Amino acid sequence: MDDCNNENNAILKKLIKDNDKYEKILGFLDDATNDNVTKDKIKESLESYIDGINIVSAYENRKFYEIRF
Repeated sequence: MDDCNNENNAILKKLIKDNDKYEKILGFLDDATNDNVTKDKIKESLESYIDGINIVSAYENRKFYEIRF
């Protein structure tokens, strides 16, 4: 299980290598409130939104490749 997590972390670091927007958002969130419960809810919501975008993108890519080949 740890190998899977390490691999996922490596992939994530590669994907966000030159993209610090997520970290900036988390920094703004830390500055905006000291309420950890609220921060966690916002982070979960943001991650859920990002996951949704990734799922839609993957679906669109799959459709594109199925049509092309």
